[in-house]
Amino acid sequence: PAASIDLLAAALVPKPTTAQARADAPALTTLLGLHGADMPHLPLGEDDEDGAALAWPGPADLAARHHLDRDAVHDLLARARSRWAKQPGITQARNDIYAIIERAGGVAPADEVALTLLAQRGSTATGSDRLRRARAVVRAALETESVRESNRFTWRRLGGGASAVIALRSDHLDGEELAGYAASLGVVADQ
Repeated sequence: PAASIDLLAAALVPKPTTAQARADAPALTTLLGLHGADMPHLPLGEDDEDGAALAWPGPADLAARHHLDRDAVHDLLARARSRWAKQPGITQARNDIYAIIERAGGVAPADEVALTLLAQRGSTATGSDRLRRARAVVRAALETESVRESNRFTWRRLGGGASAVIALRSDHLDGEELAGYAASLGVVADQ
C-alpha cells in the first residue's frame, strides 16, 4: 500500500540529528510550505510572522526569509533533492503525479494535483493542514524530478508563489509551452 500524505510529509525534513539537519530545517519547512505542527520532531520556532506562507515559494523567497545567499540555497536544494531521491515513497509519488497529470491531459494546476494525490493516499490531518502537506509532497517530488536526466515535469510558479501549474514533458508537446499556456489561461481567468 502507498504511504499516506502524513507519512510522506513527515519524512521530507530530516530529523535534527546533525548540525546540518538542524540548520536546513527552517528553510526546508519554508520551501515545502510546512510549519512546526507538521514536523513535531523539529524544534522550530513560530510560523511565518504574517501568518500567510506562500504555497509555492521560490529560491528568492528562501534566500530573503532565511538570509541565505544564492550558493547556500543551491546547496540546501541539492542536499534535499538527494535525500528525497533515496525515499521510495517520493519515487512512488513522482510516478503517481505523472499519472495524475497524464489523465488531466498533460497539464494541471499544482493544487489540483496535490488534492488528487491526497485523495489517493489519504491523511489524518484536518482543514488546511491536509492540502499543505500534500503540496509539500508534490513540491518534493517536483524538486527531486528536476535534477534527473529524464525529468518528466515542467512547472511554473504563478502569482509570486501563490499557485503553480505542472505540465508533462514529452516528445509530442513542449512542456514549457504547455505550462506557459496554462499560466496565461489562469491569468485571463483571474481577470
